Amino acid sequence: MRNDFLLNWQTAKLADVLTVKGGKRLPKGVGFSKEYTGFPYIRIVDLLDRSVRTTGLKYLDAETKGRLGQYTIGKDDIYLSIAGTIGIAGTLPEELDGANLTENAARLIIKDKDCIFKDFVALFLTSEDGQAQIRNLTTKTTQPKLALTRIEQIQIPVPPLQQQRAISRALGAVQEAKAAQQREIALERERKAALMEYLFTHGACNEPTKQTEIGEMPEGWQVRQLGDLCSITTGTTPATKNKSYYQGSIPFIRTAEIKNQRIKDATTYISEQAVIDYNLKLYPPKTVFLAMYGQGKTRGQAGILDISAATTQNTAAFIINAELDPEYLWHWLISQYKKLRGAGAQGHISHLNLGYVKSYKIPIPPLAEQAAIISVLRACDRKINASEGEVELLNELFIVMLEELMTGKVSAQPLVEVTS
Repeated sequence: MRNDFLLNWQTAKLADVLTVKGGKRLPKGVGFSKEYTGFPYIRIVDLLDRSVRTTGLKYLDAETKGRLGQYTIGKDDIYLSIAGTIGIAGTLPEELDGANLTENAARLIIKDKDCIFKDFVALFLTSEDGQAQIRNLTTKTTQPKLALTRIEQIQIPVPPLQQQRAISRALGAVQEAKAAQQREIALERERKAALMEYLFTHGACNEPTKQTEIGEMPEGWQVRQLGDLCSITTGTTPATKNKSYYQGSIPFIRTAEIKNQRIKDATTYISEQAVIDYNLKLYPPKTVFLAMYGQGKTRGQAGILDISAATTQNTAAFIINAELDPEYLWHWLISQYKKLRGAGAQGHISHLNLGYVKSYKIPIPPLAEQAAIISVLRACDRKINASEGEVELLNELFIVMLEELMTGKVSAQPLVEVTS
């Protein structure tokens, strides 16, 4: 129930305070420039909630820019996606001021800046109330679309401008803290990748190195084939038409769930009858999984089980012998991702196969040095996990603050007083 504070706010149809305009698709037969031209074109894939992804942008040549000249968006406007992934809203960074905008997004132009603050509008559109209105106004067809005229019907709260700015600043501070943690995670992942490259070629004991068929490594290390050190098998997928097979409690790991991580749970569970009918192996904790199939980023990624689980025929499962530590293998496979990803093209789908995986060669240090390498990499993972936990907490805080402030359950007036 809305409190007295919110009842003191005015509300307005979006059309009363904003002008809604559409973007424009590229002319037929025209592509993006292969070079940077200074004329960015913002696509749906570039849009994030409250921000724009600035890496991987596409650019127009001067002629196409001229043809699409009026279909731009400015730094003082708000974007709202209206096709594909509908309901993404935000504002542009200054460096993208005047960029051209896809036809799958709308440009919202503020009529009176003394009445409406752009960041407040973007935040409201991503709130629970804003998203619910967007869903209700979206045309339900095989290709859902949010018409420009329907956007104009969205009801938006209009608190005093000072409160709009204060709410936006408070929520922006949480967003910036989250972004800082995400940057730290990215840096820590880079540091870990560099550390893995060093450890798997120079070791942890300052030993002289030698050149081998798979590259540099310490003199006391050996080169071995994975098939000599592990039992490597695959699973089987029970018939998906039999729904009873997928009504159980046994974790079933698909390749899309293998993401260079510790596997602690599953999104799919199968029944004991499925295990019996298909003679499925239930792999124990510390089994290493390698995705052999999959488009996008999936193929070549590795995971290590923290649970017992079955898996598909598209996964290589490694049961390790006494010469190899499972965590050492897992980290080493992660370091080999690019090589594994590019290997084994067959037919029209690129994939790995058991023969290739079994013959793949790995540098093997003594077990004590494997343990030392694992200890170093675990320390990296602890830092990453701690930062990821901070991101989750900040995200939860943002969602709570967004709803409390946008519904007036928490007064924004103290925020105004603090910043004034």
